Amino acid sequence: LGRYVPFEVFDLYWTEEFTRLLLVWLTFWGATMVQRGGGHISLSVFADLLPRAWQRPLHLLSDGLIIVVLAFLVWQGWTAARLIVDQQTVGLGVSLAVFAYSVPLCSVLMLCHTLFVGWRRIRARSPASDQPEG
Repeated sequence: LGRYVPFEVFDLYWTEEFTRLLLVWLTFWGATMVQRGGGHISLSVFADLLPRAWQRPLHLLSDGLIIVVLAFLVWQGWTAARLIVDQQTVGLGVSLAVFAYSVPLCSVLMLCHTLFVGWRRIRARSPASDQPEG
């Protein structure tokens, strides 16, 4: 349609920015959903080779590292979004922070879920209950 209708009549210059905005938000929202379902890539072969008594501490260590990384993403994502809040996109005319706020928001959601799973692992009585539920 854009090829046959004059550019002045049918101008969709904002669609590229809108699709980029959707891509950013859907990527981080998808990462949040995958993390909630326990579907992120992991190398469980090494943990499976360890004795069962060592598997829980290893899972807790893994949760701790994930918490540290997600806390860093929340902090840096919030800082980056605040730095660009006054800048606007050309096509949509919205703040560039709309793109950047997906990082801290989705990282907070993943952080809460990881804390919940870690808390359940700490309170678990049997090593079999260490696996996250889907």
